[in-house]
Amino acid sequence: MMRKFVPVFLTIILVFTMSALPLCADAALFIQPESPQEKEVKAGETVSFDWYIFNQYNETIYILAEESIDAPSGVVSESKLKWSGSEYNSSGVELQKRTSTHLHLTLYTDELSDSAEISVNILLTIYDPMNDGWEESETLSASATVKPIHQLSDSYNKILGIWDNPLPTPADTALGAFLISLLIWLVFTAAFFQLMLPWIAKKIMTKRPEYSDMVKKLTRRPIFIAVMSYGFFECLFILGPNYRIGLTIEMVSSIVYILLGAWVAWTLYKILVSRFIDRFRDENGVIDTSLEPLFVWLGEIVLAVSVLAAVLNVFGFDLMVFLAGAGIIGLAISLGAQETLSNFFAGFFLLLERPFRVGDLIQMDDGVICEVKRVGLRSTTLYNTWDPQQFIIPNHQIANSKITNVMRPDPKYFVKINVGVAYGSDIKMVKEILLKAVTEHPETLKDKEHEPWVRFMAFGDSALEFRVTCWVPDFNIHYRVASEIRETIDKEFRKNGIQIPFPQRDIWIRDMPS
Repeated sequence: MMRKFVPVFLTIILVFTMSALPLCADAALFIQPESPQEKEVKAGETVSFDWYIFNQYNETIYILAEESIDAPSGVVSESKLKWSGSEYNSSGVELQKRTSTHLHLTLYTDELSDSAEISVNILLTIYDPMNDGWEESETLSASATVKPIHQLSDSYNKILGIWDNPLPTPADTALGAFLISLLIWLVFTAAFFQLMLPWIAKKIMTKRPEYSDMVKKLTRRPIFIAVMSYGFFECLFILGPNYRIGLTIEMVSSIVYILLGAWVAWTLYKILVSRFIDRFRDENGVIDTSLEPLFVWLGEIVLAVSVLAAVLNVFGFDLMVFLAGAGIIGLAISLGAQETLSNFFAGFFLLLERPFRVGDLIQMDDGVICEVKRVGLRSTTLYNTWDPQQFIIPNHQIANSKITNVMRPDPKYFVKINVGVAYGSDIKMVKEILLKAVTEHPETLKDKEHEPWVRFMAFGDSALEFRVTCWVPDFNIHYRVASEIRETIDKEFRKNGIQIPFPQRDIWIRDMPS
């Protein structure tokens, strides 16, 4: 029975003994690449390499990693070496027996890089627990090919960047090809705008010929500059600039195109706003020229934000970060300029809701009648019709006041004339005289909805009080009409012997002083 257990017992002892001994140095680590060791990357992008490393020792070891990068100057802007579970730029890691880790290397290439080859070597050094010393373990290798973003060689010394330069000496150089190409672009652009553009405008604007000249004048200059700018920037590549200069040219050209596009868009936007207001303007004032500043202001904001975002994108800035910073700045500005912002938003709603418009007469809280001269985003300009003077009121003050528009929605005005006659006067005759005075005036309204009327209002202290009312077609004439009616009433009262009494008081003296 014991003979059966002897082989098993010896095997267990052998395995235990072998596992207790360290492996030879060249088998201490098991290394397996986890990514291709040869890669291709565009300039400005990152490239990374990964390795799996297993500790075959029966002891805890410490591994150091040191990278060596062979690349032309300016190609690799930064490199980061990381062990799994450790921070970037950590060159060493402690590895328990029979455990594994991952080594990760990231290379950051410059976006202005030319074509280049990158060679990477990582030297691994481990601490030998048996010899109590450091020993070189293994070298990890990888490589990457950098492809530039811009390929400029195809345009060098070619007419328009397409055809080989056939010019004789000394014009057979890149400068000669550049000048000839620029001249071709100039002739083409001039021919297009002198011959083709009028024909195209005529075809497009057949139904609206009155728009043709305006559109042609407003779009000719920016489009001409855009075409010439495109030709100029394309011709620059004929000179064979290096990649850094080539990228700078493209960045500058992108900004120029953005600004020219904004110019064209802004010009067309103003045309559309003007045409929209002219077409839909009505007599009720729902849409008129006073809305144009509001549309222009909104267009300016949208266009400015769009241009800023596009320019920031050209320079590689994140718009969200910019907006976050602008939000903080805007909060600070809003706290420091509350009154200005209050006027601004009040003006915005005045232009949007339009309780009055330019040319309207409005009655202020104190009863003063003013004509509206201008409605802006910050203030409103008024003209005092009683005391001729022009003044400016902040919009938030108007928005918080009781304003009566005496011209809208109905320009007709209700005239009220109060008159008192002496006690004992013939009431019937008085009413007939009053009604006749207003009905015979040529500028009062006599239709069914605006019939004049007379009322016996009260027994006053000194007189019988009457009121006669009528409508006039326009507020601007109500003072004159009321004055003329009063003159007629006074004349008729004198003619018929009706007196307008002075105020009377009875004084009683209870005791006379001795």
